[in-house]
Amino acid sequence: MRADRSRTKAAERPAFAEGIHEATAAPGRAGSPVTTASGVTWPPRTQEVHRYGTLIRLTGPFIDDDLAAVRISLPGQQVTRDGEAITIWPAAARQVTAHHHGLVILRGNAFDTWSVSALRAAHPDQFVSHDGDSVTIWPTTVDPAQLHPVSPQ
Repeated sequence: MRADRSRTKAAERPAFAEGIHEATAAPGRAGSPVTTASGVTWPPRTQEVHRYGTLIRLTGPFIDDDLAAVRISLPGQQVTRDGEAITIWPAAARQVTAHHHGLVILRGNAFDTWSVSALRAAHPDQFVSHDGDSVTIWPTTVDPAQLHPVSPQ
């Protein structure tokens, strides 16, 4: 297992305390797309934008076309939709496998401390484990190492 390594200096990114995130209402008029300063266009149904370090979560009554629009705006990012939330995963995530009941497995290129902290802040009620090029978001706060198989009697 590799240790977390930060690929950017702390001075190059904004201060970010674990568990703290920025939440803003989506600017613009309801029903009109909003383009950010970096040129990314959020869907017109976006009601809120939550930024957890390198992870961004949009909330609103989204449809599949909204997911497609965000994916077109961010071709190098993994973007998923779960009901009324669209998640833009950290850049290190190259594959996102979502299972039923809240289990998510991310595979990618050397998740750094910044990305793992963002994932933990975005999922405060779930245990997030990191092992080199893989991050698992468990559907519970229980550390998987504490789970013991039960033998049938």
